[in-house]
Amino acid sequence: MTDTGIKFDITPFPNYGREMVGEMDYDELQASTQALLARMKPADPDCDPISVPIYNSAVYRITSLKQFTEIFSKGKFIYQRCRNPTTASAEVVVNEMEGGKGALVFASGLTAMFSVLYCFLKTGDHIIVQFPIYCEVLLFVRETLSKFGVEHTFVQSGSSIDDIEKLIKSNTRMIIVESPCNVDLSIADFTEIGKLKKLHPNILTVVDSTFGTPCLQQPIKLGFDFSVQSCTKYMGGHNDIIAGSVTCGDLEHWKSLKNYATGTGVPLHPYDSYLLIRGLKTLSLRMERISDSAQMIAEFLEKHPKVKSVVYPGLKSHPQHEIAKKQMKRFGGMMYFDVEHAHIVNALCEKVKVIVYAPSLGGCESFMIPGATMVFPIPIVTAEEQKRANMHEGLVRLNVGIEDPKDLIRDLAQALDQV
Repeated sequence: MTDTGIKFDITPFPNYGREMVGEMDYDELQASTQALLARMKPADPDCDPISVPIYNSAVYRITSLKQFTEIFSKGKFIYQRCRNPTTASAEVVVNEMEGGKGALVFASGLTAMFSVLYCFLKTGDHIIVQFPIYCEVLLFVRETLSKFGVEHTFVQSGSSIDDIEKLIKSNTRMIIVESPCNVDLSIADFTEIGKLKKLHPNILTVVDSTFGTPCLQQPIKLGFDFSVQSCTKYMGGHNDIIAGSVTCGDLEHWKSLKNYATGTGVPLHPYDSYLLIRGLKTLSLRMERISDSAQMIAEFLEKHPKVKSVVYPGLKSHPQHEIAKKQMKRFGGMMYFDVEHAHIVNALCEKVKVIVYAPSLGGCESFMIPGATMVFPIPIVTAEEQKRANMHEGLVRLNVGIEDPKDLIRDLAQALDQV
């Protein structure tokens, strides 16, 4: 085979926003400001659009093999699956907000998580996985990874760092957590896991940080190797894209994941990348409003006579409230409340008028669903797993949007009055 001299050792595009601010210290700017400045450098300095254009071209014209080799070796643009200017711009913004060494955006949040697992695990490895965890991830670990000879051990959410360390074996390769957890809203202690990582440098640490977003928490800065986001949710923010991202704390990890993503054809489409960039511009504002509203609503529900209990990281009653205070700027928009009986849950979700009955989260609208039957449902999980996750039929999951919190409280009050 002829040696073309092509080397696939590419790096993330630099953030032109750092150059734009000149002598100002970019890192001292607030996240809301960084999200508006972060971008790729324009090809033409006299044409620097405020909104990143959508580059829909699947392929780019070249004039010679020499040019092709040079383009490929420098990681520039030749084929959309390999790299695209709009998609790369979204990655620049995500990386700056997360504080990483490089980010990649994917066709969904699950694709992002599964790409990390496929890329960095091999037969014979052992992983420690928080339980509960998003049900599709649970299935993937339990069924797909097991089929390829990857062992797993589940550790109950809320376990101490000592309990996690006791599960480490000679072949342990990865620790996977969610925080706040999709299922039970438990909080993983990022600082303690970061310390554990230093004691066991060969173990990779992965967190699904979707409910926190980079505006509320930055696990990479506390020692995690990978921060995974379902950008379908808060980061997109408008219920109009399916997307995911992975931010890496190590450049070599980014390179490996980039090669995997290119080879498997899983990067985010340019159009959805454009919508993601749009969503990131207002993420900080939305998370402030959502978090403040959720705190008010959680406190209202906690006092309501028909509500048995409320699970929200911002409440003092939350088991990991102090940990959440330590590592989160605010507490997000997700909560559960317990009305004890299943028939009340169903009726309540059908009685709300402003809040939407829909099985997602993170957009501008508030959503509410029966918790156990739609978040951690049988038969996707077993009855024993549902019980272990404390998911029972009296739980309601409420995700707060950007509506006026007084209107949301009025809506919940009128619905509770009727059941």
